[in-house]
Amino acid sequence: MQLNATSTEYLFCPVRGPAGVDLTAFPVAIALVGEQAGEPASGDYQTAAWAGSPAPGITEARLLVTAGSLAVGAYMAWVKVTATPEVPVIKAGRVTVGVP
Repeated sequence: MQLNATSTEYLFCPVRGPAGVDLTAFPVAIALVGEQAGEPASGDYQTAAWAGSPAPGITEARLLVTAGSLAVGAYMAWVKVTATPEVPVIKAGRVTVGVP
């Protein structure tokens, strides 16, 4: 995934859930941490929103990333779904923040 450091953009993270489960019924959050930082701390997460389903069995979470909020570099995106009784944390992939 690629984000421009000088513009406000949505970061979309696909999440695969169990068959027949509507993920949009649960709160979702996304954290962006340094690529080598490991799993984020609870304070690293920001409230995200569900954006829709690009394919069967997949729902996308989205986070609005404002211009200048992240330094240029490589990050790892993590998605946390607050479901009961579990709170799965999913490593969503590498995000590169750059300047065009």
